[in-house]
Amino acid sequence: MSTNRSDNWGEALNNWQEKLSYFEREISLTSDIQRKFELSTGIAECESQIQRIKVKISERVGIDNVNRRSKDVIIIPCSFSKTDRKTERYKKKKSISSAINASGIELELIEKRVQIKNLIQSGKFVGVEFSEGNRTARVQNMELYSGPDFGGIQNLERYLPAYKRYSGRCFQATEGEWVNFFSMDESRRPHVLVLSGLYGLFPIEEYIQNYDCHLTDSNQSTQKKVSSYWGDLPTRILISSLESLKRQGWVIRYIFDVLPEIEYKEVVNWSKVQSQGQVLRFECEKRKGREALEYVGYWLRHIVREPEILQNIQADKYYKFSHLYEDDEKWIVRS
Repeated sequence: MSTNRSDNWGEALNNWQEKLSYFEREISLTSDIQRKFELSTGIAECESQIQRIKVKISERVGIDNVNRRSKDVIIIPCSFSKTDRKTERYKKKKSISSAINASGIELELIEKRVQIKNLIQSGKFVGVEFSEGNRTARVQNMELYSGPDFGGIQNLERYLPAYKRYSGRCFQATEGEWVNFFSMDESRRPHVLVLSGLYGLFPIEEYIQNYDCHLTDSNQSTQKKVSSYWGDLPTRILISSLESLKRQGWVIRYIFDVLPEIEYKEVVNWSKVQSQGQVLRFECEKRKGREALEYVGYWLRHIVREPEILQNIQADKYYKFSHLYEDDEKWIVRS
């Protein structure tokens, strides 16, 4: 199948998905029986067309993967909003330690998490960006304990996978959609990593406690920001993760920098990461920084629901968001 034909399938899939999102929103708002019937018919057609096109795309991806297994990696920010549920125990096989090949880096990561947790609980950090005060005022911070995520042995029922814990604007995909995402064959889905003030860089399926700490928080004694404490460790973790994927037989295709806030983006040395695979930077045409977080969440949800979309993304080309938004915002991945 030619590249142009493949791109056409990707554009068609995006179009049908946008129509489906629009119809689903409309049917949830209307009480008119005739309108509901019309929308239901439209939804059925969209679902049928989406399934047909996915088969076509899967056929192409299957042919490509006969020669090599490609893997995309996405890096997103953590979330201010979190659920306070504490229902599960920590599972190490889902942690960053299972995704990197350097025991030294793993030890550094644990030590850094412990250091930041201790600084939080000793009253050193204050929320500067939005004048949120001392982080000890957050009950969830004082309840943090030294479990396996901080190198401890005791494993209490205080955890959730990050994709369940985070509930902010970047995390619009439902729990069910994430569960379906992780049930897919690994060859179909990208590797998703989260950048956090407390936990550093880690897989989105890693189990974490509830907490409140931002990369922009500052040590009130030294004025040193949380981001500075991490140094080059997130960069080395990312490179080690990519090298680990390669050792498993994957070919790194794209590394998507989906960190709209400059404070998060600058934590990673992208020039060093570039040696592992092509880095593409996600941007909105109009909204920048925190204002783009909602759109990051919308984009990510589409990827979670339909990972095949990534196979047809072209660098340096603008794409429209769905009809769910009344504005004409667009997104692009820049090379």
